[in-house]
Amino acid sequence: MNTGTSSDFSCLVSEADFEEFIIPELMEEINFLDASIYHLDGPGALRHLDRLLKIEKLKGIQWVYGAGQPTARYWIDILKKIQDTGKLIHISIEPSDLKPLCEALKPEGVYFICNCTSESEAKDMIKFAEKFYFNKKVY
Repeated sequence: MNTGTSSDFSCLVSEADFEEFIIPELMEEINFLDASIYHLDGPGALRHLDRLLKIEKLKGIQWVYGAGQPTARYWIDILKKIQDTGKLIHISIEPSDLKPLCEALKPEGVYFICNCTSESEAKDMIKFAEKFYFNKKVY
């Protein structure tokens, strides 16, 4: 069974409280699942990212930067930190985020979700990503 795990409450607690009250339950969930992605919700939860990245069985992080925050391209340092530990990344992007994210991140293990305004915009994004990565000989 694969699923996402989360604790939106985590943005309200210290690192010590996260370790004491959230990590034990989280580990039970992760150990029960075949694979899991943690839903890291908002800048207030970033204080727990380092701890989450140390969980070997956790496969990835869904980074949700939150309403009113800058879009995905402004969080490249966070995304690279996640990727550098070998974890998968799941993130919602705007069409204008695609180029800087492609330039900064390896394509392996990255899952972009984008709400395009038209089918042609979606096709253009797919074409760009394919051309960008193919020309860099990533595959």
